[in-house]
Amino acid sequence: MSRLPCLRSSRPVFGFVVSLIVLASFLLPLSALAQSSGPPVGDLEGRVVDESGSGVPGVELKLVDVRRVTTSADDGAFSFTAVPAGEHVLEAGGSAAGGAVERVTITAGQTTRIDVALEISHFRDSVVVSASGDAKSRLELAQATTVLGGDELSLRIEPSLGETLSKEPGISSTSFGAAASRPVIRGLGGDRVSMLENGLGTGDVSTTSPDHAVSVEPLAAESIEVLRGPATLLYGSNAVGGVVNVIDNRIPAYRSQQLLG
Repeated sequence: MSRLPCLRSSRPVFGFVVSLIVLASFLLPLSALAQSSGPPVGDLEGRVVDESGSGVPGVELKLVDVRRVTTSADDGAFSFTAVPAGEHVLEAGGSAAGGAVERVTITAGQTTRIDVALEISHFRDSVVVSASGDAKSRLELAQATTVLGGDELSLRIEPSLGETLSKEPGISSTSFGAAASRPVIRGLGGDRVSMLENGLGTGDVSTTSPDHAVSVEPLAAESIEVLRGPATLLYGSNAVGGVVNVIDNRIPAYRSQQLLG
């Protein structure tokens, strides 16, 4: 008689353990499925070649949409792994080899191959992200956009931002002093031209008086974007003259494919 209570009390415990086992048998496949599921991805491989078809080493290639960057090998080969499926913008540029902008479509579970041909010309197309929600080249933008970068920026660099951009069409600079020089776009200056650094306001007082310089150092810039037209309304109603965005990569915007493996 003394063992019956023990047997009766063990039945709920046994049923609870069985319930846990059954529940775990359902949850484990679901968790494994959740880990295996995810956005479809594919790989991208190719070569960077010049006009003669020879491989070009040391060319920086960027997948602008997913913020990935890599460098071509000695034979011009490059690769990106685990790239989300869909259409992407591939930008290539070398110090002296020219540049190119290509659109590639990645298929899930497959390896896409492409040859990027660099063209050495006076006009080098570049990708502008600040002027639109997605990455587009200058030829695809509806508004007037000026982009200085690479060798072109190195040749035109000056001690101040205004002097650096003063030789661009429609842009001049204030001339209060050697260091205090602010861009003037289409005759509009002061607070009617918004100054940005990596997409954020510079926070200086150059708009209040012409004797104050812009706090952005042009020598550290990787590229300078000048926006005109309706796109400037994205940066405030006071930017009716234009927007100058200096990109200096103070905070890295791209992940290295070599580090990702």
